[in-house]
Amino acid sequence: MTFVTWQNSQKSWRNARPPRIRVPNNEKALFTVENQQFVGVVQRLSLTGGSAILSKGPVPHGMMAEMALKTVFGKVTAQIQFLQTGADGNPTAQAFSFLSMDGTRTLN
Repeated sequence: MTFVTWQNSQKSWRNARPPRIRVPNNEKALFTVENQQFVGVVQRLSLTGGSAILSKGPVPHGMMAEMALKTVFGKVTAQIQFLQTGADGNPTAQAFSFLSMDGTRTLN
C-alpha cells in the first residue's frame, strides 16, 4: 500500500486535469465559426473546455469560435478554441477549450 503526502502530491496536483462531466440528454449547443452557424451535441464539459460532436464535421485545430448553450438558468455564451478530434476516444468528437465566458448568473 502506498501513501502519498500532500507535499509529494502538490506538484502533480497543480498539473492535474480538471474534473470532466459527461453531458446527458444529447444537449445541443450552437457554434458560430467565421459567421457560419451549426449545431453540435455536447459530450463532456470541464472548467477549461469540453468536447462536442459537430453537425458539419471537424473544424481545423486552432480555429476560434463562439458557443451558445441554453441552461436552466439562462443562455451561456463562450468564446472557444477548437482542439484535436478524437476526444474521449470518439473519432467524431472534437475537443475545445474555453477562452472566455459570458452570461454569469448568481443563485440566491
